[in-house]
Amino acid sequence: MSKGALSPAFQPNTTEYTATVDYNVTEVEVSAVAQNDSDKISSISGNTNLTVGENTIEIIVKSASGSTKTYKIRLTRLEQGQGNEEVTFEIDGVKYYPAADIPQDV
Repeated sequence: MSKGALSPAFQPNTTEYTATVDYNVTEVEVSAVAQNDSDKISSISGNTNLTVGENTIEIIVKSASGSTKTYKIRLTRLEQGQGNEEVTFEIDGVKYYPAADIPQDV
């Protein structure tokens, strides 16, 4: 996944996973490769237009015999201010980053 960490780490026999992303993430890229040459990734869905809260990403793998196996990632998109999202603002084309702390003597 392009954002977030899969938990547990991928194992072919495990079909349920979780991950968490910051509020500013609205889609993730899922890179899936079939383990056997005869198997194919049939579809990947649920990885775009992520809403705040729990989202389900499904990866369907189809074998040469026609049977399918579905892997699910329960991805939680945090509410604004909960994660480590970068806060920026722009004025006249210049990007500004607010200070995390302001010293007392300023």
